Amino acid sequence: LCMFSFMMFCIIIPPVSAFEFGANLPVNSKYMWRGIELNKEAVFQPDIWASYKGFTFTVWGNLELTNVHNGHRENGEAGDFTEIDYIVSYEGSFNKFRYGLGYIYYDYPHTDYDWTHELFISLGYDTFLSPTATVYRDLRLSDGWYTSFSLNHDISLPLLLNSTLKTGATIGFSSSNHSDTYYGIDKTLFSDALVSAALEIPVTAHIAITPAVNYSAFLDNAVRNKRLNRRNDTFWSVSYTHLRAHETVLDLVCR
Repeated sequence: LCMFSFMMFCIIIPPVSAFEFGANLPVNSKYMWRGIELNKEAVFQPDIWASYKGFTFTVWGNLELTNVHNGHRENGEAGDFTEIDYIVSYEGSFNKFRYGLGYIYYDYPHTDYDWTHELFISLGYDTFLSPTATVYRDLRLSDGWYTSFSLNHDISLPLLLNSTLKTGATIGFSSSNHSDTYYGIDKTLFSDALVSAALEIPVTAHIAITPAVNYSAFLDNAVRNKRLNRRNDTFWSVSYTHLRAHETVLDLVCR
């Protein structure tokens, strides 16, 4: 009787797809966010994530490696996490269109910053340079909007350790409320740009090392002047990535 019930269970419920989980362990020479230099010295910014059928849950953190606070009300010391983000998202596709939506909760332990949270939605098109627009809506701290427009292109380099060169460029557009909170300017504007190049070097089927260089710049003169005349920043990162794919229990049992 038990065997019969088990077999019926397998027939009625078909095998389901695999889920994935992984971790990224990058060290960055500084902490940049939407053009803003939040820490001018090295930080460790790990994340762990799990994904299933388009849904992904991610926990991301910023760990201080020095005691530099930059006057941004950060009072954590080296070894303290001064930011932890919790992200729930969904991604899908329709023909050549790619879409996504999600929620981010920002927490700032060991600092004087107040927590906030955002909703976001993205739309991209699967063609050369993969153009994508992502709109973020802050629900508490700024009550404003931030939109990023990005282009990305990967180049396979089989003769260079079978690596992949990942290039990207992003321009940010900030609403007046968002600008007032984060840039100190009550103005709707194109706020910042980011250009990046990363070399993903596979070590095993599930592990990669990725050195990268990034260039960030403010696009608005008023923002540049407000942020202590800082016009641009170049910063580097080195990341260790571990990705695993596992089948669900039902898939294993029903084979």
